[in-house]
Amino acid sequence: MKRKISFIGMPHSDALEAHSNQKLDRLTSMIKHDEENEDAYSLEFHLKSQEKHSHHRADLHVKIPQMSLHTHDEHPEMYIAVDNTIDKMVSLYRKEKDKLKDKQRKVETDKSKFA
Repeated sequence: MKRKISFIGMPHSDALEAHSNQKLDRLTSMIKHDEENEDAYSLEFHLKSQEKHSHHRADLHVKIPQMSLHTHDEHPEMYIAVDNTIDKMVSLYRKEKDKLKDKQRKVETDKSKFA
């Protein structure tokens, strides 16, 4: 698994990185449970700050062999933006995973066409 956290337009913060890693562990444990090959997926987490507007943005990209997901959130507080972004990704991942399961279950065969 590749995990990358980058700080854009703001200085690196060990506390924010630790908080982000702690929250990302929830998502990675879900993905590890579903995926066999740990090297097949990657997480890219970009934290951006705009000093002029005191506004923060968190972007999260997850690449898995079956899907590529992206979420983001903007908030005046960076920690809240991080939490919201990861929560959105968890719900999006669950939703997409359920869609894949439904597609695999509804395989169209010649017999099902006549039923």
